[in-house]
Amino acid sequence: MKTKQDCATCHTEHKGRDANIVVLDESKFNHVQTDFALKGGHANEKVVCKDCHKPKVKFRDAPNSCVSCHKKDDKHKNSLGDKCADCHVEKSWKEITFDHSKSDFP
Repeated sequence: MKTKQDCATCHTEHKGRDANIVVLDESKFNHVQTDFALKGGHANEKVVCKDCHKPKVKFRDAPNSCVSCHKKDDKHKNSLGDKCADCHVEKSWKEITFDHSKSDFP
């Protein structure tokens, strides 16, 4: 026989606007299921959830572009736009794919 419980025990949407209705095990979460798979430097064990996911901010509202987190690291001072992956690889900022010989500035 089931015991009587408060409705909000199961129906988390009734716990109020600030309720955390997505309860998940961060250690087992598969980031591939999101629009930001952890690849390259982001898959490094030194990068932890709280580096991007801040307290009292929904998980889905975490930064999802290079510039969102790495603006202070931009040696180009945004003069080349915000499509960092056009020249840099995710593994390391120092590794680049840009080939000057194929540009207007060989």
